[in-house]
Amino acid sequence: MNYLCRGTVSAEKLNKLMEFTRNEAAMQQALFDHVVRGFTRESAAVLNGVDAGNLCKAFKRLNRIARLCEELKQIERKELSKLVDNAQL
Repeated sequence: MNYLCRGTVSAEKLNKLMEFTRNEAAMQQALFDHVVRGFTRESAAVLNGVDAGNLCKAFKRLNRIARLCEELKQIERKELSKLVDNAQL
């Protein structure tokens, strides 16, 4: 499942997710063009002078990070819900 879709991610969210990566500036810009501005992966790769295959790999890694962040948020919600329930007893 993709947690990041072309053209649907805010620049702020992407920048936070990028903090978990070590992509070079050109690859970061290509990812920005793809997930924030909505360019196809191929167009973003050509525009930024990066290999399309490497951009695909970087996107998959970034999507995995987004998935893990979402899973952590779900765990935190469950834990918070338990704390609230216990506080009401």
